[in-house]
Amino acid sequence: MVTFYQHIDALRLRADKLLHKAIEDEMYKLFRKHRRLTHMCKCMGAVVLYDKNGSLMDTPAYAKRLTRLADLDIQYYSLTGHPLRLKRLPDGSIESLRDW
Repeated sequence: MVTFYQHIDALRLRADKLLHKAIEDEMYKLFRKHRRLTHMCKCMGAVVLYDKNGSLMDTPAYAKRLTRLADLDIQYYSLTGHPLRLKRLPDGSIESLRDW
């Protein structure tokens, strides 16, 4: 018999998976669309964007949705990890790395 707490925990885990999928989908979408981005990192609830000049300290307007999703990640699920680093290679392809 499933208890109330097990049911809540299952819902939390499902929400966690959906949130991380939404964040990663948005990261790939932005990285493909905005060619000036060279790197993008997500770890422990923080998402950082980089261009050829380094880290973008002010979040660009086109990344506001990603910022809101990352804020949810910080608030609720930041301890679960799910790191992802995207890097644009010289040939224009995208390299993804989960451990660093």
